[in-house]
Amino acid sequence: CVTSEDVIFSNSSLDWVSGVVFTLLSTTKSCKRVITNKPYSPEYMIALVKKHKLTYVFGAPGHVSALVACPETTIDNLRSIRSFLVGGSCISQSTLEKLRSLLENGKVINGYGCTEAGFISLNSDEKYPTSVGKLASGTKARIVDDEGNNLTPNEIGEILVNNGHIWSGYYGNPIETRRVQDSDGWLHTGDLGYFDDKNMLYIVDRKKDIIKYDGMQYWPG
Repeated sequence: CVTSEDVIFSNSSLDWVSGVVFTLLSTTKSCKRVITNKPYSPEYMIALVKKHKLTYVFGAPGHVSALVACPETTIDNLRSIRSFLVGGSCISQSTLEKLRSLLENGKVINGYGCTEAGFISLNSDEKYPTSVGKLASGTKARIVDDEGNNLTPNEIGEILVNNGHIWSGYYGNPIETRRVQDSDGWLHTGDLGYFDDKNMLYIVDRKKDIIKYDGMQYWPG
């Protein structure tokens, strides 16, 4: 839980849900948010942690992988962090375990959300190290095959979510809007995943023809 004593940081701009969330956190919780226009690098990230004593941080999987592989990343340099939120795509268990080992005073939170639907789920339970957790209150999700049939636990398919919120769609692109959100309000995320028998959600890959690299999305051609 973020408090007014926290110093938060996300390298995300406002066209990412994490950027929106961290902006809202800084205003609603009256906490300090560090903002930068410099591109991400693990060395710069460490410098920000040391200078501002960051306590609550968000990182995309690519950023986290670079951070844990950086020689400058030590327990002492990350000592001020009490919560490290990871999200944006799937991340390996080994990377998460390495990050956890570096946070002597903090915990890793593996999260899932998207700009169209906002916050979907969070997980800080180390018994399920690669899961993004159980669904947030008021959020529903289904795992479906290519024909739209519901799948059973541990079967991989596309993740559909419905949180009851009205989404206004993509600006100037009604065709894509209708393709992504159906008439019943289900958002087709384009993410592949599954639920286990404990109702914990896992992200596996992307269904859409989008390349994700270093926390950014690229469309071929």
